Amino acid sequence: MRKGELAALTWKDIDFESKTIAITKTRDEYGVRDPKTRNSIRTINMSSELAEHLASFKS
Repeated sequence: MRKGELAALTWKDIDFESKTIAITKTRDEYGVRDPKTRNSIRTINMSSELAEHLASFKS
């Protein structure tokens, strides 16, 4: 995951049941926007450990 993609993440992008993160946007000096290419829009898997860690922040 790129820095701009990470900065643009919201809780809506994280699916705790499927343990996935949807990368659908990026943040740069112009604000939050769509990624430059279609290949940048993707879903990545996360480990159970990461899902538990993120869930502890959300609570």
